[in-house]
Amino acid sequence: MEQKIGRKIKKLRELRNYSQDYMAAQLGISQSTYSQLETEDAGLSPDRLEKIAHLLQITVSDIENFDERMIFNVTQHNEKIESQGVGYVHHFHENKNMSEKIFQLQEDKIRLLEEQVQMLKEKIKSLEK
Repeated sequence: MEQKIGRKIKKLRELRNYSQDYMAAQLGISQSTYSQLETEDAGLSPDRLEKIAHLLQITVSDIENFDERMIFNVTQHNEKIESQGVGYVHHFHENKNMSEKIFQLQEDKIRLLEEQVQMLKEKIKSLEK
């Protein structure tokens, strides 16, 4: 079953650890309107899709080709590839590329969380004064 684009955007946003409020603010729309984009209740124009891809630091094609099952099954799939031989080399490279993107998303998520922690530490320090 093909994943809907809104669900793909939601999963990619969650991997980035971005809130709906953040995405909505960056797009200049309300959080409820943004939520509708993720639940397929509202139309998603090509221009808005391009802006969302830019915010997520990926391409529209990455969104369209995103398959959350690959994220959670990449290890199992790679083991299957190794056991079944050369016929799956193409899939291995696809999974490797997706794994690298997922790794980068996780690294970015860690960096963002570290920045948020530092900001909160500074805020606490200023409140203590």
